[in-house]
Amino acid sequence: MAAQPMYPPFDGGVPLNLAQMDPIPSQCLKILPYFDGTSHITPYEHYVAIVALAKCHNVTQENVIMRFLEISFACKVLEWYRGLPTNSITNWETLAEPFILEFNEESDPYSSLMQFTMIKREENESVINFNIRFQREWKRIPQAKKPSFDVALVYYLRAFHPNLSLQIKNKAELSLRSIEMQLLQKLI
Repeated sequence: MAAQPMYPPFDGGVPLNLAQMDPIPSQCLKILPYFDGTSHITPYEHYVAIVALAKCHNVTQENVIMRFLEISFACKVLEWYRGLPTNSITNWETLAEPFILEFNEESDPYSSLMQFTMIKREENESVINFNIRFQREWKRIPQAKKPSFDVALVYYLRAFHPNLSLQIKNKAELSLRSIEMQLLQKLI
């Protein structure tokens, strides 16, 4: 029995309107990262990964790099892409910029700070991977809204286990109430 495709066939016209279509290196397709909008990767980081993939394989044709990005879309990102007007994408900027803007969570200046305060280590996530994700979230906070190092440390430790914050409170002489007040003052 043949497997059902994940998505129904696409019958509409394609948004990509390119005068030239160079071949896509097959080795690139095997390692192409996918973006569905639900991972911890930002649209900009995905864009950078696509450009890095192209550079690693000496791909310089804009049309090939654009198709890398197009092929990498999945789930709601693919639905968004399919909803773009036929022939509306003519160059890298008309594809990359709308994609980044559409799926960028930093449009609200406080969302990165709020995401940072709610970060938790996932059950099967290695400490190394969590550290990378934590640092990525830290870097996304605008400098004017960044909490102090002590506050960041509390949120880091709290991300591992909810009861750990009580131990921190006694040892670091920082109450979570005062930390939350500091954050509230940053938001105002």
